[in-house]
Formats: sequence, structure tokens, C-alpha cells
Amino acid sequence: MMGRVFSFAFLTAIASAGLGFIAHAQPRESCLAFEDALNLAASNDPGVVIARAGLQDAEADLEEARSLQRPQLSTFSRLGVGDRGLVDSQIENQIGVRASQRLLDFGDARLARRAAEEDVTAQQSLIIDAENQAELAAGRAYIEWLEASEQLSVTSERIDYFTRQLDAIEALLDQGGSTRIERAEVAAELATAEAFRFEFEYLKDQAAAKLAIATGERSEPCKITGRLIDPVYDAFDPDLVEKMVQDALKANPQIEALRRTRSGLTIAAEREARNRLPAVDLVGIASYGSQDFQGNFDLETRLGIDISVPILSGRALDARRKRAQAQASRASGDLFSAERELRETVEILHRRSLLLEAQSVRRHTVLTLRNEEFDAALLEHQTGYRTLPDLVDVRIELEQASLAAVSSKYELERVRLQLNIMTGAHGVMR
Repeated sequence: MMGRVFSFAFLTAIASAGLGFIAHAQPRESCLAFEDALNLAASNDPGVVIARAGLQDAEADLEEARSLQRPQLSTFSRLGVGDRGLVDSQIENQIGVRASQRLLDFGDARLARRAAEEDVTAQQSLIIDAENQAELAAGRAYIEWLEASEQLSVTSERIDYFTRQLDAIEALLDQGGSTRIERAEVAAELATAEAFRFEFEYLKDQAAAKLAIATGERSEPCKITGRLIDPVYDAFDPDLVEKMVQDALKANPQIEALRRTRSGLTIAAEREARNRLPAVDLVGIASYGSQDFQGNFDLETRLGIDISVPILSGRALDARRKRAQAQASRASGDLFSAERELRETVEILHRRSLLLEAQSVRRHTVLTLRNEEFDAALLEHQTGYRTLPDLVDVRIELEQASLAAVSSKYELERVRLQLNIMTGAHGVMR
């Protein structure tokens, strides 16, 4: 057997090339913590700025609606000519102040205010939703960086292993202790590992760039040991799932925004249904006026009741009422659709998280067994019962098991992150 003629130095090199699994480096003092990354992303995201502008717009509409029941004051100036009596006409100049106060509008101002208040609340929920989306994007980038870092660590260990093997084989090649076929196979595996390293380095840099743009912070994420995000529930139970769905329906800001939008549009439709009712205002006018350019201005005052009742509008009032009813119906449909989608997504994500958790346990078990297999294969190779190609195959399977364990671990973190944000369970994020 080829292994019998290997030198003691070569066997020692192979023995020292076993896989040491991913050791987490101690976090640097200047590293970016996970919760800090989420907070920075929420404060820096342009979507949050846009949502806040929408809130300012809604608050302005609310002030305008409140003004309907507040006193109104305006100035005016008039220059007119017309009949004053049955047989005469004259020119009249007038300048003055007009004050009015709404007395009765059959709930029009109240409904306008309520609709505007619902819109303000909806915009506040949209700000929270924008912050959640920013946190989700930053959290995913953070997790992608951690995953790529561990994958890079696994691949780097593979490179070190095959580099030591290649050096040992080349040292023994001239002595007949190894063959060119073995050298070519190990060199090919080394080149493949280096190609994987370039890919993982790219993924790591890509995640770092996403995170830096989202947070405005160039510090690297803090490397972790153990779990990054705690689960909402650890087991599948129909009652617990239903509770989680109900919590999501109550806490999800997008659902709350749609709910408030529907309420506001329903109130607006009720307001438009009353658009043929009269409005009663108390009106007072004080002015100085002159007649026929005589130059003497006299003070004139007038106090009265102004009643306005729409009679004919060319069906414009009917069109406004139908439009408001259609918008309210559309908002109800949007809310119902979003609630169904949220319920489906929450249940699927919860099941997915439980599956990934079980899968992660199994993959770590496979990883342990592959470790034992590699140790046994290495011993058999040293004693001449296993060829070098067989040992290389076992080593590659060990690396694949390690990468699979890393992948399932961070896929679970991504699912938990999305689930926690959708259900409002931010308290379980570390």
C-alpha cells in the first residue's frame, strides 16, 4: 500500500491537518452589536423619512379639519355698480372685515376631524412599518455577514489542510513516497477550496456593504457564539399558533395602518353621504363704505345667520359620495387580503423555523459523525488500509457537512428575524 512507504514527517503532517471546527473569535470592542445595527438602520432609512413626511401631511389635514369649527376672520374690499332703488343706480366702495362661526353642520366638521385623526394614526403605523422593514433588511445583512464569515472560516481550514498535504506530497514525490496522481488530486482540491474562498469573501464584502449603507456605520458586526435570536414559540401547537397569529394581527403596523385607513375612509364616506345637508354660520361684517365717489366713508355693521344648502350640483355631490364609498370598500378588501397573507406567512414561517431548528440539530449530529469518520479514515490511512483519494473524499464530505450546518443555522436566524418583526416580538431579539 502507498501509505506504508510514507515518511513519519508526512504522516505527522496529515495527522495535524484534521478539521478544527469553527472557533468564534472574541468580539472587538469597536464591533457593531446586532440591536445597535437594527436601531441605526431604523433611524437612517429613507423610507422612514418618507413615512414621517406622510405623517406631517396627515397632521396638516387634521388641523384643516379642526378649523371647520373655529372662528374665521377675513378682510375684503369691494367696488361695484348697480341698482339701489327702482329708478336709480350708484357706485359703491367698501372695505371691511368679515367674521364667521359655524353653528350647525349636522356632523360634517366632526366627521372630517375623525377621518383626519384616523389618517394620522395610520401614518404613525406606517412609520413603524418602515422602521421594521429597515430593521429587517439590516438584520438580514448582519446575518449574511456572520454566515459568510463562518463559511469562509471552514473553507480557510480546508485550504490549510490541503496546503499542508500538498507540501508533504511534494516533499516525498522525488523519494517515491507519493505519486503525481495524488499530487494532482490534492492540488485540484486546493484550487477548488480557493475558488470557494473567493466566493465567500465576496458574499462577506457584499453583506458588509449592505450593512454599512443601512446603518451608516463601518464597524464590523460582533461575532457571536450560540443563538442570535430567540424563538417566539419552541413547539408547534394549534392554540399557540393561533395566539401568535392574533398577536401579529394586533401588533403588525402594516395591518394597523390598513385598519385605520379603512376606518378613515368609512367615516369620509359617511360624511359625503350628508353632503346635501345645510350648514349654518353666524356671520358678522364691519366695513367702511362710500357711494358715488363722494369721499365720505361711513361705518356699516351687519350681523346675521348664513344658511347654505346645496340644491343642484350637476351630480357632482353624487359622484363624490360614490367615490368615497368605493374607496372605503377597496380599503376593506385591502385589509382583508393583508390579514389573510399575514396569517399564512406567520404560520408558514413558524413551521419553517421549527423545521430548521430540527434540521440544524440533525446537521450538527451529522457533522459530529463526519468528524469521527474523518479521524477513523485518517488512522486507517496512516496504517495503510485506506488510500489517499479515499481520505480526500472523506475530508470533502466533512467540509460539506460543516457548511450545511452553518447554512441551516443562519437560515433559522433569518426566519426567526422575519417572524419576530412580523409578530412584534422585538423583545426576544438580543
